Order: sequence, then structure tokens, then C-alpha cells
Amino acid sequence: MKLLKLLGMLIVFAVIAGCSQTSTSGQPKSEPTATPAAPPTTEPSAQPLPPPEVKPVIPSGADIQILGKGGFEPNEIKIAAGGTITWKVTDKSSHKLHENGVNGFTSPVLKEGETFENMFKDAGTFEIIDVVFGKEMTIVVQ
Repeated sequence: MKLLKLLGMLIVFAVIAGCSQTSTSGQPKSEPTATPAAPPTTEPSAQPLPPPEVKPVIPSGADIQILGKGGFEPNEIKIAAGGTITWKVTDKSSHKLHENGVNGFTSPVLKEGETFENMFKDAGTFEIIDVVFGKEMTIVVQ
């Protein structure tokens, strides 16, 4: 019976020793700490934007076709300062071009196959209109 008591006391002692806050090195056991998780992001990841369309800068001598009711081809162009633009009528209609800015001009009435030229000395953005059909184009001078 003494043996049972002794054995019971050893079990109790072992259980108490196992539950204590002291490690086998004699240092207090550290409590495990929870690492906070990063908060979920609700914003979608940024997607790279496609590169903007770049129109080439034409140094001089650019040709623009006048297509009647269809407008100009191309309808936007970039040229270097001092560059000359040549418009050519490619349909059977009459056309008259007008620009009201720094380089302001008005062409004579142009008929099929005829051309009109203008030099753009200064940098800027110029809106050209075919006054017969109301079609517009943009010239960016750099």
C-alpha cells in the first residue's frame, strides 16, 4: 500500500511538473504569441496600362488626302516645327480648307487632283476644317 501511495505521489508530482511554466533549462517558458495576419486587401492589384498610341513626328512634306464627306486621311498628324503639309483632293467634290490660329490660312477652292500646301513655323496644335463638308483634322507641331 505504501508502494501505491508512493507511486500515486510520483504521478501527481510528474503531472504538476509537466504543467509548470518553467522549462528544463530553468527559464520560464514563453507563451506562444500569435502573429497578426496582414489585413486582406480589397483593392485589385494595379494592372499596367497599355502604352499610349504614338504617332510619328514627320519632319516635312507630309501629304494629307482630302476624302470628301469622309474627311481627311490621316485626320491627325504630328510634324516638326517648320514642316510643310500638302493636302490633295482625291474625290470629285470641291473643298476649301481653313485654319484660324497662329498660322491662320484659308485655301482657295480645291478640285479633284489639286493640292494646297502650308508651312507650320510655330509649335502648337492646329485644327483644320474643310469648310465645304465641316470635317476637321488636327496638326500637332512640335
